[in-house]
Amino acid sequence: MHTPENLARSAAFKLEADARGRAVAEQRAKQPERQAMDAVGPADQQQRNSRGRGCGRGC
Repeated sequence: MHTPENLARSAAFKLEADARGRAVAEQRAKQPERQAMDAVGPADQQQRNSRGRGCGRGC
């Protein structure tokens, strides 16, 4: 139903989602090295992720 309470709840949800989206965009803009890593191909990411997964800390 389109009651004032439901409309207010929907508007508040949209405002929070928009704020989260802006925060994520600002954080990504501050991290250029992460953007460069995101641009790396899947094969390179696979290789990078597999490093260091040997026997753990106690070796």
